[in-house]
Amino acid sequence: MIKALFFDIDGTLVSFNTHAIPPTTIEAIAAAKAKGIRIFIATGRPAVIINNLSALQDRGLIDGYITMNGGYCFVGKEVIYKSAIPATDVQTMARISSEQNFPCIFVGEHDICVCQPDEMVKKIFNDYLKVDILPVKTPEEAIHREIFQMTPFITLEQEKVILPQLPAGSPLLPTLPQKEIPSKKESTKLFVISAFVWKRRWHSEMAATM
Repeated sequence: MIKALFFDIDGTLVSFNTHAIPPTTIEAIAAAKAKGIRIFIATGRPAVIINNLSALQDRGLIDGYITMNGGYCFVGKEVIYKSAIPATDVQTMARISSEQNFPCIFVGEHDICVCQPDEMVKKIFNDYLKVDILPVKTPEEAIHREIFQMTPFITLEQEKVILPQLPAGSPLLPTLPQKEIPSKKESTKLFVISAFVWKRRWHSEMAATM
């Protein structure tokens, strides 16, 4: 018996072309909800930039969220699970991004900001993901609270230099998830770094709420 369905947002629920959820998908989710199936969102986005699900939210169709690649999970106003990135890793990334002057996005529990933004940040977040302009802060200002997700905009060559500088045992040291940036520079990559949480962890946490 199916008890819950989990949906990614970008490129799954929401089309990259229309930036909207197809009406047929909305009705299918509503039908599942009417049968008692719980609906969850599982996304790399933090809650603060989930801005494209109103068609589901306004109808009360979403039961809970797994955000920041599993780093922050909540049902209603109840936080089910959260896992911040170790402060030493955050401090190291902030220092390197400042020294090398590359953009880096830092996400706290309820806020998001960018350091050293450039045109690539605008292209991805404003043009591609349709997110409003991100607040700009210095690296020192950005890391004064717990950080759950970091997004440095770096090349493959920069990655080879940065990873060895992270503290031994850092959860960021395994192979990082990697996505092509929609850019003319094919060698450029975007590495989305977040607190690494195994699927079985958040799955068990969510299952406990059902």
